[in-house]
Amino acid sequence: MKCAIAIVSYRADLHWLSYCLRFIRKNWKEPGTPIYVRLEHDCRDVVAEWQAPGVNYIFVDPWPDGYARQMYLKLTWDQDLPSDIDLVILVDSDLMLVRPCFLDDLLCDGKPVIDWLPWTESWDAERAWRAVTSLAMGMDLKCDMMVSAPFPLWVSTIAATRAHIERVIRGSLEKWMYSDVVFKTENFLTHPLKLADYEAMNLYASTYEANRYVLRNCHDRPVPWPWRLYWSRGDWNAALQAEFEQKLGGY
Repeated sequence: MKCAIAIVSYRADLHWLSYCLRFIRKNWKEPGTPIYVRLEHDCRDVVAEWQAPGVNYIFVDPWPDGYARQMYLKLTWDQDLPSDIDLVILVDSDLMLVRPCFLDDLLCDGKPVIDWLPWTESWDAERAWRAVTSLAMGMDLKCDMMVSAPFPLWVSTIAATRAHIERVIRGSLEKWMYSDVVFKTENFLTHPLKLADYEAMNLYASTYEANRYVLRNCHDRPVPWPWRLYWSRGDWNAALQAEFEQKLGGY
């Protein structure tokens, strides 16, 4: 089984991406794992100056709605990964690998783990994502499956999820998701959201490929979990940056 790490980001999050890659370099304990990063063209000049061995950048055209664009890119990773990659670990640029981690930490009996929580413990996510994702998938999103990052998936699951959605919507996923409404954080709940990318892929995996995955209540996740998710639109400050530098210790 060959594995890769895949990240989608954009210019406003490049400071997060830089630290994300450095933490992976320090704490990911699977030597030789390739990393693929999808970015818009206006990031090229910045990342060209980074020392990031093993990182492959793929540059894409922007959409007016960068939020929808990033979701679409995550739902199409199979199109840009080499054909010999079986498993992909989907990472966001504000997710930091703060402790050592092996691939087996994300698997159970060789199968990717999908963590979940009941909506009663994730009501904010239910408000944002249940209805729209259920509509896109043609089935009820019965629980929150976007609770534990990163998200390991068989590459074939990504392609199958996209094909499923296109059968439900009876059209092109790209045309359906495209939006010219510029995303603003303060308008999140009124923004024309179509689905939640990770919710959709994990719902498909747990429904149609259940024998290839392991479902786990997030309360049963090992402690301490080596990955920590921040909020790119609000958590950044000088103190956090200093904390990152201290933890990285020169990496």
